[in-house]
Amino acid sequence: MASGMFAGLFAAAGKPVSAGTGGTLRIALPGADAADSWDPRGHGGLFMQVAAQGAVFDCLTEVAASGELRGELAESWECSSDATRWQFKLRHDAVFHDGHALTSADVAASLLVHRGGALAGFIVDQIAHIATPRADVVDITLHAPHVDFPFLLAAPQLIIAPGGDFSAGVGTGLYHVVDFQPGRSAALRRVPQHYKDGQAGWFAEVMLTAATPDVALRGLRAGDFDAIGDLDEATGAEAAQDHRLALAVTRGNRKLVIPLAARDALAARGVDRAGYAGSLGMISGDHPLGPAQVSLPASVDFDPDLAMPALAPPQLFSGGLTEDWAFSLAAQTGGPLAALGADPAFANLLQAARAEGDSVRRAQIYTRLQHMAETEGAALWPAALPYIDAHSRRLSHAQALGTLAPLDSARIAERWSFA
Repeated sequence: MASGMFAGLFAAAGKPVSAGTGGTLRIALPGADAADSWDPRGHGGLFMQVAAQGAVFDCLTEVAASGELRGELAESWECSSDATRWQFKLRHDAVFHDGHALTSADVAASLLVHRGGALAGFIVDQIAHIATPRADVVDITLHAPHVDFPFLLAAPQLIIAPGGDFSAGVGTGLYHVVDFQPGRSAALRRVPQHYKDGQAGWFAEVMLTAATPDVALRGLRAGDFDAIGDLDEATGAEAAQDHRLALAVTRGNRKLVIPLAARDALAARGVDRAGYAGSLGMISGDHPLGPAQVSLPASVDFDPDLAMPALAPPQLFSGGLTEDWAFSLAAQTGGPLAALGADPAFANLLQAARAEGDSVRRAQIYTRLQHMAETEGAALWPAALPYIDAHSRRLSHAQALGTLAPLDSARIAERWSFA
């Protein structure tokens, strides 16, 4: 629960964006690596998410800051009565930065590169077949029903490139690549014409710089940066003391997870969940769902006498937007709940939820999956952590901010402007 200098931050999110201001947006970000490339199969850090999905590329669908699903490169979609066959109609005005018009073949190739992948494979591996009957139509047949499938296509890794070739950094996004130094920086420039004109993309240029939180905060205070992303609570508290700066704090579905060899009831009671949550986080029961999906109170009380110092350090887990997204990602091979994912009872419930069109019955299934994770899952999930960003008061953003990643679901270059 927020207190002290953080009180009210979740309610006071911002002010209306004033469009058409131009200028250069300078952002300092963590999560860059010398091995970074435009290939989304390696996009695990915030730096490349802000650069790629947030500026240079587009997906078929987009989750708005309100949580509503809307089309991005897909103009519309429809499905069969059993939710196994999906048809997506593509925009006619989407053009790659090299001048080529978007086609269904580009979409198919871009999706299929993720087969078996660690980040988005759990989505694409649900696809049995992709057909491209026309240049503006993509037909996707799933192995099994999934009523929320279009939500998954908004995943940050499922960006679209010409022929599925991401190497040159050519996308259909609002900004094209001027310079890219892996692990260090990226310079982007607004394209002259875009299908989102008048709705998004208010900056003339965007400069991204890799920086640690302390270096980023010093640069923000010195006026070298306009925004910095994904701060820890201590750095956020330091930024909050500077009246020239504003904080943007959002609660998404990012959680701490501590893998175990097997479910351990004593270990669950020996975890100081409030300590992990801090001032802005929320304590949680042992499941992958976040505060945007379910209420989080822990089902076990903390007993300091049972604390186990030998526990592995907690890892960060981002569970996406939907309950299926969170459970599927956690239960895939190598995930914190991989052993539970191999249990036929768990797998059958997960598939039943995907096929269930009634929201009440589907919620009941997710409650059962949550209970299985809490009582059988080999992982502790002590807390959900917020996204903490800081920015100059020169910047303006809408009151509602996206919660899928820091900096407005990593779409700061698209959605924000100078005041």
